[in-house]
Amino acid sequence: MIGLSELNIPVYVIYGSHDYSPGQDSMIDLLEEAKLIIKIYNPKSVDGKIRLEMHQDKETGVKLAGISARKVGLEKAYFEKLDREHLENQDGLKIFVFHSGIEEFKPGF
Repeated sequence: MIGLSELNIPVYVIYGSHDYSPGQDSMIDLLEEAKLIIKIYNPKSVDGKIRLEMHQDKETGVKLAGISARKVGLEKAYFEKLDREHLENQDGLKIFVFHSGIEEFKPGF
């Protein structure tokens, strides 16, 4: 990651279910604080919906937003409460990152 940072190549991330800890900083937070990565999960509650703020890549203009994974699949409930209209109304090229297992593709074990 240091090599990418030295080359000014951004690394965008969101939490996986194993990364988030409500009581302490995760490795993601430490790497972000060191300016080695950019965390793009930035939710706000607006009128009972989850509104994601977009992060715009400085070089390409691409806008990124995403939902981090949570324990026991709580990200599915977050997705259902997502203010999609806010995301759809953003101009330009957008990338949505969703860290979650897709039920239809999960192994049966």
